[in-house]
Amino acid sequence: MRWLPFVYQYAVMLVVFFIGIYLAVKSKNLDPKTSYGKKYLFILIGGLLFMMILQAFLQFIAPII
Repeated sequence: MRWLPFVYQYAVMLVVFFIGIYLAVKSKNLDPKTSYGKKYLFILIGGLLFMMILQAFLQFIAPII
């Protein structure tokens, strides 16, 4: 059950991440209607997905290799 800590970590982190995104949009610091806002929203979500994939690889695939 090596996957359980991974799922728990990212479940909690996703809640905190999306609360942060919501607060940034609500306070007008991140406006997804502008090209600037879309760019940084893409960078934030892309970075999150990159880190999730990297950790999953290192935690599940790399020990097998």
